Amino acid sequence: MEREHPVIEHSVVGRSAALSVDGVYRYGLTRTWSSSGTAAARQSNPLLFVGLNPSTADGDSDDPTIRRVIRFAMAWGHDSIFVCNLFAYRSTQPAALKAAADPVGALANDAALADAARRAGRVLCGWGNGLLPGSKAVARMMRARVQEVLEILSEGAGAERICCLHVTLQQQPQHPLYVRADARPKPFPPQTAREAEAVLRA
Repeated sequence: MEREHPVIEHSVVGRSAALSVDGVYRYGLTRTWSSSGTAAARQSNPLLFVGLNPSTADGDSDDPTIRRVIRFAMAWGHDSIFVCNLFAYRSTQPAALKAAADPVGALANDAALADAARRAGRVLCGWGNGLLPGSKAVARMMRARVQEVLEILSEGAGAERICCLHVTLQQQPQHPLYVRADARPKPFPPQTAREAEAVLRA
């Protein structure tokens, strides 16, 4: 049976999201909290979570992924989260990215990733296999985008701050909804074959 994190007395008090004017793209989302007895919340130690693409969460509402990431961040001692994505195109169906004219969200998405990485205390990758089960062309696009984003994250945060919770069989960082609630961060990408095997078994 999956174990939940211990109850932590925090409340989310700050919410914001950066959306395109037409609402088609979400470039970033922020949640900030304070501990019991604390009057104000700060962003002194944020966790940056990088997923595949945005779903329904915005400046007011959370989706299951955001709620799970908040729980991990609280358990690890962070005071806030930034959420960015490989692709900024909003859809509850990742397959819709294949038909989008610009799934990445142009330079605005890369700028949001770079800014969040510079400010983050830790970067959690969790985009799963994403579009890799698709055609060869789509898979190539996905792998190229992953490499672009890892370079942005490494430059902004430093490679040593980039982690995942688990890796898939295709060596991608597992989505946080599909890991144990007590999972711990592990280096990503694994630097050696031995590390990769250890993360896969964990």
